[in-house]
Amino acid sequence: MNPNVNRLIGRCSLAPTLFTAAISVTVLGDVVTDWNTQLQQAIRETGGPPGPISREAAIVHVAMFDAANSIDRLYEPYLNFVPCPPGTSMEAAIATAAHQAMSELYASPSLHRQFDALYASQLAALRDGRAKDAGIALGKACAGACAAARANDGADDFVTYVPGSIPGDWIPTPPNFSAPASPHWPNVTPWCMTSGDQFRPTSGPYGYNTAAELLASPQYAADYEDVRTSGALDSVTRTADQTQLAIFWANDKDGTFKPPGQLFHITQVIAQGQGNSLLANARLFALVALGMADAGIAAWDCKYSTDIDLWRPITAIRAGDADGNPATVADLGWEGLSYSPMLTIYTPPFPAWISGHATFGASHAAVVRHFYGTDAISFTATSDDTPGYYRSFTSLREAALENARSRIYLGVHFQMDADGGNQVGTAVGDYVSTHFLRRLGDLDGDGIVAAVDLGLLLGDFGATSGASDLNRDRIVDAADLAILLGAWG
Repeated sequence: MNPNVNRLIGRCSLAPTLFTAAISVTVLGDVVTDWNTQLQQAIRETGGPPGPISREAAIVHVAMFDAANSIDRLYEPYLNFVPCPPGTSMEAAIATAAHQAMSELYASPSLHRQFDALYASQLAALRDGRAKDAGIALGKACAGACAAARANDGADDFVTYVPGSIPGDWIPTPPNFSAPASPHWPNVTPWCMTSGDQFRPTSGPYGYNTAAELLASPQYAADYEDVRTSGALDSVTRTADQTQLAIFWANDKDGTFKPPGQLFHITQVIAQGQGNSLLANARLFALVALGMADAGIAAWDCKYSTDIDLWRPITAIRAGDADGNPATVADLGWEGLSYSPMLTIYTPPFPAWISGHATFGASHAAVVRHFYGTDAISFTATSDDTPGYYRSFTSLREAALENARSRIYLGVHFQMDADGGNQVGTAVGDYVSTHFLRRLGDLDGDGIVAAVDLGLLLGDFGATSGASDLNRDRIVDAADLAILLGAWG
């Protein structure tokens, strides 16, 4: 084994329960981030695959945003504006929306006690009276509306998935040989995308549309050798830093905050550095959550609904002499870094192409880049899998690319999976940012209300629906024109 592995893993693999207290401390201390921190703890305690986790996070954050935005009405709502009297408490509205949404999503009595304690402390800090009562009513209405909107979205459907039987097909992996996780997720109703396959690549990995063509290609042989050497448990080519970053980004185990939770932690760090207002945080975290929820659907569409449900490296490398490519050499006992006795992450139970980590990370980077108007944001963050250890980045793109590459060093993905995830995740994040929760009147999503937006609204004048209905009263009229002109510039 690489002599760096035992030293680094030994330092970074404390049980997640020991790390909970350290990382669950509130970073910002406003109502939105308090509930986001509580959501990360709920993820640790309940676990599960990333698709359902990202869905739950979107329900919570959309409810909080629509509650906050119904008061100030500066941005397009996700669902609708909910009427509320002047002076309604934004803190009470956000807290109530989050408390109700999370109480309905999670059944654990332990979590309910945590939710109730946080909610009680937040309400106790607010003065009793009409503003607080109105906020409570608003928060309940927004949480109820979001839950109703997702009631029949397909998240609870069941799909029978039968693994393939030819080289290249995904099959359950050792040592647990777990059944495929979330094969129905491509059919879940998207939050923002028009369909689950909206951003599906036009062809398979490297342009090949059958497993046989892909496996016979020189690109596959290069990816194969890359992960076989740099992702092996006993790798002699992987550096100490590469081992460290592989563990830093992992968060595959139940008991960690999983990939969505890690990206929320990073969002908190960035938001703190940027000095966000309460409404800005409600909008930022909602956009991040929407981007990740649709990233999960888009990634799982590629995994399960395309012509290539690609096998994982541990299957591929052990069957390297049967893949039809003379440049690949089988290693019957090969294991990746994820199989270290100190990690026991093993291999996630679903096809390799595309990488979910890469898709989530790229979507997150795109959303945050649009929100602040720059990719050049520096930050330092930690991870549930590396307690007490921090990594620093000088840009969002740098973090997303490292996140994607980490999966090769861990031995659970090929580079084609990382590249595909970056492509799809970026497209999802760009789309969410330019089509949803925009500044009222910014109809073309370019960040400014100008002549183009005026032209779009006038072209829709008299319509009974659409983005130009800025006040959501089911008619594009002079009232919407007044809102646009009020936001001009």
